[in-house]
Amino acid sequence: MTGDDSDRFKSPAELSEFYNLTDSKSSNFLILRRLYQPYMKRGTIFSVIFHLIFIWLFYLAFANKESSTEIPAEQRIVVVEDIETPKFIPPDLDKKEEPVSNKDNGEVKAPRLIPKKISPPKIIRPKTFSDTASLVNKDTTKPALLDTSLASLYKGDTSRFIFPDSLKSTFADNEVGMSLWYPKNWKLRDSRELNKGEQFNGVIINTDSLSEDPGAVTMFILLENDKVNSFNKTVFKNPFAMEDSMSTAFSTDPMQTGAKKITYKFYIFAPTNKIFVNTEAKQDFFEKYKKFIEAIVRSIKVVKKEPIKIP
Repeated sequence: MTGDDSDRFKSPAELSEFYNLTDSKSSNFLILRRLYQPYMKRGTIFSVIFHLIFIWLFYLAFANKESSTEIPAEQRIVVVEDIETPKFIPPDLDKKEEPVSNKDNGEVKAPRLIPKKISPPKIIRPKTFSDTASLVNKDTTKPALLDTSLASLYKGDTSRFIFPDSLKSTFADNEVGMSLWYPKNWKLRDSRELNKGEQFNGVIINTDSLSEDPGAVTMFILLENDKVNSFNKTVFKNPFAMEDSMSTAFSTDPMQTGAKKITYKFYIFAPTNKIFVNTEAKQDFFEKYKKFIEAIVRSIKVVKKEPIKIP
């Protein structure tokens, strides 16, 4: 504002008349006052209400938490009762048992003692043959009938699997000195047949078309050295007895793989070589041929061949 300082103390009506705000055509004072006045009132009322609500919510959010942190004093009810202690009356060892008196006759009779019956122990003796003449006169000239089928040989103890020599095929034609046997109607392939010109490093044995179940079992018997070592004590955790006392072997648990097959692995520490045996068998035939697999692995031996000295 310009002019005298007394203009500061004038009312809005006086200022309007002084500056000619209402009568001037170029002034929009009345229009602006009519436009802004209701919104100013509404804004002021809404602002006051909003602040009150905000203060109330702030109080609820923080004042209750502070009060809830206070732990109320626990009240305990203690009930005290007089509990009678059990009375222990020691037995009187010096007191003798009083005899039972018979009131009818007036006589005193001692109690009747009934002895216990002790039965003697039963001893079961083995049965003996009463007729020994039949054993002496038994005809031993007739040979016993031998069932040569592999299914009949499947019966028996795993660790003492008996396989007739007439049904065995042996393998020992290699420079390493490894030897083993396998059933005659199975097939053995030398690594030198598959990789001609290379040294001997193992064999593959499987059930051929001549066997009862073609393709049921496949055994990979491979020689290993320091560079190639498949042994892992956490996997080969089962000790496996060998026929050769100079060799130590371990086996894994049979594990089922895809395509309904079971793998059964062995690792042999021979005196001169390490041998890894990986067996794959069909799930339906594994229990049938498990004893054959273990018998073949048990027969593996490595004997170092000494060079022939030519005089």
